[in-house]
Amino acid sequence: MLSKRDLELIFKEVNNVNNTTEKKEGEYEVDIELLNLEESVCKDLDVTYIDSSYASGVIGPYAYIYSRAVSVSPYTIKEDRDFLLLSDTFFYAESYEGEKLEILDVSDISGIISKNLEYRLAVEADTEFVVIDGSLLSDAIFYSNGIEYKILEDKIMSRYEEFLINFKKIINTYTFSIAKRILGGKFICSNTNSENSDFMLLLSKYPEEEFYTQIFIQDMRPNITVINGGIKALYFRPRDGDHIYRLETFGNTPNEKILEFLCSTVKKQKRYPMELKLAHNRAKVTSKEKYILEHYLKNSLGLSKTVDWETK
Repeated sequence: MLSKRDLELIFKEVNNVNNTTEKKEGEYEVDIELLNLEESVCKDLDVTYIDSSYASGVIGPYAYIYSRAVSVSPYTIKEDRDFLLLSDTFFYAESYEGEKLEILDVSDISGIISKNLEYRLAVEADTEFVVIDGSLLSDAIFYSNGIEYKILEDKIMSRYEEFLINFKKIINTYTFSIAKRILGGKFICSNTNSENSDFMLLLSKYPEEEFYTQIFIQDMRPNITVINGGIKALYFRPRDGDHIYRLETFGNTPNEKILEFLCSTVKKQKRYPMELKLAHNRAKVTSKEKYILEHYLKNSLGLSKTVDWETK
């Protein structure tokens, strides 16, 4: 139960945040053009929506990772799964020249396993458009790290190498991502002196109303050379009072295809795509499933009488 001391600690930090983010004169004076999607033609598009989830933990001397990914298209719902049982919780990654770069933990590895499943399904998709929950920009950074180093655990590295191959395959396709958490994005503010994120800027300019911003582009070179055309992005709120989302795609995706997708899947429904929500719900690993998984692992490993570790 929260005590008075806890609330005082929280209140102090809230005050600090309010003081540091207080709006300064001219800070949000950035010109943003809005799209008029009423002029775009809505069509019945073939789209595959993809999301993934994972559960990880420690059972005795082992770390486990279970991941599940789901793709939803007009024709089918596909699931893919992966499971790793590892004898450590930390793993070294080195550059190909032998210089040690970093230490990865189980949560880092879980992300690798999930991303690998997502892009495996993306390559297998037989629709014109593919939408992955999350951020292509983040995945591109993930890719650029991977081509520079190797993970000193064969089972993990094989998944990473598969992700690298599949990510490169989809660069020239109509692949999009929709990010729900955009606090760290700076497609708009990257060329301004503002220390705030794009989200803070948009929330100030459009507190509640529906909007679709112009298309922005961010050059990835020289850090991510595989994406010559950079990453395109725009922000939208599909209806009044909803969340603000960021749509991302590769720079070689024609703007007319971006508008076609937006009008036909988001503007038409006036909401976050329900098919992407379905993929999320089907992929999500529930607490009950995690409990059953750990119970099975304990029995299988002869560790059923060991003490549980419940950590967050």
